[in-house]
Amino acid sequence: MNRIFRLGLLLAGLGGSVAFWPSIAEAQIVNVLSMAGEGQGFSGAVNGAVDWRSGNVDSTRATADLMLSLRGDRDLVFLVTRGDLGIKSDALYLAKSFEHLRYRRAIGGRWSSEVFAQHTFDKFQKLQFRLLGGLGLRFDVVEWQGGAVAVGTAYMPELERLNEGVEDGAGTFFHRWSSYFTFSAQLGEPFVVNSVTYAQPRVDQFSDYRISHEFSFRIQVQDVVVSPFTFSLQYDSRPPQGVEELDLGIRSTLGLRF
Repeated sequence: MNRIFRLGLLLAGLGGSVAFWPSIAEAQIVNVLSMAGEGQGFSGAVNGAVDWRSGNVDSTRATADLMLSLRGDRDLVFLVTRGDLGIKSDALYLAKSFEHLRYRRAIGGRWSSEVFAQHTFDKFQKLQFRLLGGLGLRFDVVEWQGGAVAVGTAYMPELERLNEGVEDGAGTFFHRWSSYFTFSAQLGEPFVVNSVTYAQPRVDQFSDYRISHEFSFRIQVQDVVVSPFTFSLQYDSRPPQGVEELDLGIRSTLGLRF
């Protein structure tokens, strides 16, 4: 299977992949850990899906991810970008973007240090922007052939500005504590399951917190990756006024790794 054929398969899949999109917007914490490249040197991945409907309801929704990764003996740096756009009956109902840059360095034994920066925009979560950074540690609990368990924790300052007219829309600055637990396992030659859970409370007020969980099932045949099932849960204890606390979603995507 040459690269041109794989690219053609990807483009065909973007037009025909099966996807179930949640009726409410996906929010807050984005799982980037499962997107990091696994091999040494430079690698990347493109994932996407399109849902087009015509008839009783005319709608189009498209999402795309791009990941670039560079891994050495002790160092890993990766960039993840994501965009979502949705139109229903000629009206925009979904518009958001996300960029995340992370650097990880092994510091001894199973320990690594991590530093990251992130930007988020979400029109229908009433979010003009959210800028955050982080500095913390990661511990690789256990690794085996085809699987791993790891935990991480970091200090995370966050600057957020909501849309005009939303309560507290002038902008807020918080100090948060961000922690995660990640598990991955290979179930056979092409099959991989991955689970990532985040918790991000405010340092000065633990009743203000966000929780995210994502579980995915992935099939990889050479460089083509299919995720027929990804379940996501997002909870924000204090969302902007008029925004739901809980988001649930199921999606499927098709991607190309290089």
